Amino acid sequence: MARTHVIAVLLCLLFVGSAVTPLVGGTVAEGTGVVQEDSDRGHTAAVAPAGSPAATEGSSETASANLTIRDGAVQQRYDDTTYVWQQSAVTLVAETNARTHRSFSVCLTVDGENVTDGCRSHSLITDDYTVTDEYAFDSWPTNRTGAQTVTVTVVNETGGAVISSVNRSIVVIRPEGDFDSDRLTNEEEVKHGTGFNRTDTDKDGLEDGSEVMEYGTDPLNNDTDGDGLTDATEVNGKTNATNPDTDGDGLEDGAEVDEYDTDPMDDDTDGDGLSDAAEVDGSTDPTEADTDGDGLTDEREVDGPTNATVPDTDDDGLADGAEVHTYGTDPTEADTDGDGLADATEVSIGTNPTSPLTTVFIVIGVIAVLAVLRLIQRKMLPDVSSIGREPDPPANDAADGGETLDAPPDPVPPRILSDEDRVLQLLREENGRLPQNEITEKTDWSKSKVSRLLSKMEDSGEIEKINVGRQNIIALETAVPDSARSPFENAAPGDDT
Repeated sequence: MARTHVIAVLLCLLFVGSAVTPLVGGTVAEGTGVVQEDSDRGHTAAVAPAGSPAATEGSSETASANLTIRDGAVQQRYDDTTYVWQQSAVTLVAETNARTHRSFSVCLTVDGENVTDGCRSHSLITDDYTVTDEYAFDSWPTNRTGAQTVTVTVVNETGGAVISSVNRSIVVIRPEGDFDSDRLTNEEEVKHGTGFNRTDTDKDGLEDGSEVMEYGTDPLNNDTDGDGLTDATEVNGKTNATNPDTDGDGLEDGAEVDEYDTDPMDDDTDGDGLSDAAEVDGSTDPTEADTDGDGLTDEREVDGPTNATVPDTDDDGLADGAEVHTYGTDPTEADTDGDGLADATEVSIGTNPTSPLTTVFIVIGVIAVLAVLRLIQRKMLPDVSSIGREPDPPANDAADGGETLDAPPDPVPPRILSDEDRVLQLLREENGRLPQNEITEKTDWSKSKVSRLLSKMEDSGEIEKINVGRQNIIALETAVPDSARSPFENAAPGDDT
């Protein structure tokens, strides 16, 4: 009788506890399904977390389930799919929390097929009590590969209603299979870290299998050698995708293609004897054998050593190539034979720019001819300059008191003068002073040549430069105005002014 009373009390407590238990909503994690039995309508409905609009006031029975895979899942970082080896041991773990005082069963199926000996029964006697069911298999429980759905179902044993259910999608594969048909087996994909479902993991245009088996490139890096060209670009362009400098010229393949427009498979693109890297470092054009177009290859000029970016290194008026190949002169010396005449001048007048003797002989011959002609002129031709006018006063008598005036010397033909003498003659013809730019115009020399020559003559004391505004006035020593001289130039010793 006492036992009957005890049982009755327990049943009452169980009934009261069930009636007053509020609906407890839980956060539903990914892969977790929560359903609630609707006993009035005889079907199940989804249960939302507490406080959400879907929660039904007065509901009394809740449950949650979760399914994980242990010891058998193949890790894969490129997608959210869970992969499982077909022939390897695998353990499925189901965690269930019924949150009610009742008995329930946990059932495991794959694609609706029961893969266990049946459902496992549990009885809960406390609130929020979680049970764990482990299902260990020596290999995947079905004989199939490919996508499959594992389902854990929680059933209320009292009424037979489903109170929770969770599905997990998995893909069953074989190690020797090739899930993505990229010629790498699934096992090799794990070894190389590539994706089961990615034929080109690094998206460089080459399939993973080709990178591993044919090109030796990294299927996880679209630029294996880090030279700025993708592996596919190098393979298609015949460069080495594992060597950043295929031709070994000191320039990376990417820089040759994208920056210098040189051939990454030829260390001397223009064939001038200088490597592409040497030309880039030396500022010559690696795609032009003769950068300055003077008739000498860049290598010849570098070895010369002339300036490979300037066609006339010595600025003598002859291109470097012509000096070397035609005239045999030195392209780094404006006056090869040192006779005072520039190489271009000698070429123009027909003398040998490599021998000073020819110039001497010609000058002597010209002087002799001029002397003979002058003698003949004096002896054979009458002086007609005085006809019809008063005779000129003696050359040494001056109108201002008899001072002697020096008559300017007869001009000498420019072609037989040295450059310095040519400047001095121009100054004498212009009363000793002449703007520098007029010297350039009268001699038809380059500005740089005139500037160098005048600096040399100033250093030797032959001329003086006078700065007037933005131009230089070139003057003989005797023609320098007193106002342009230094205040200390004529100062007496001890004069502090």
